[in-house]
Amino acid sequence: MQIFPTNFPDKYAVEGHTVQYSNFIEIVQGGPEVANLIIDGKMLGGKEDYFGGPPVFFKNYMFVPLLKKSFLRRYFKICVINLTHPSIAEIGDKEVLVLLSRVDETTVFFFEDLSNTKLKSIRWN
Repeated sequence: MQIFPTNFPDKYAVEGHTVQYSNFIEIVQGGPEVANLIIDGKMLGGKEDYFGGPPVFFKNYMFVPLLKKSFLRRYFKICVINLTHPSIAEIGDKEVLVLLSRVDETTVFFFEDLSNTKLKSIRWN
């Protein structure tokens, strides 16, 4: 099944937690959608923190792309979010696109292209 960065669900119930995307925006026309992230009724980060999707869940962790801005460009970083004690850890390099595929005990697998042909991985644990 191909993974797209648009039209993914805006609400998830995982491990007794409610995760919700709010205030969706499109980065570019037809491009990835990003939104604020609310976990158990509390916004994660600030109003300027935009998270993409679709997310991947593994045990009590959520893996999601975070849109970052630098002086001349935008990029994504993979975030590991602990759902039990909401905290964000950024992992990996700056990526033009992150489409999360799956997660196991040690590794996050993701595509870096819309056609889902360029699979990359990074250790998270």
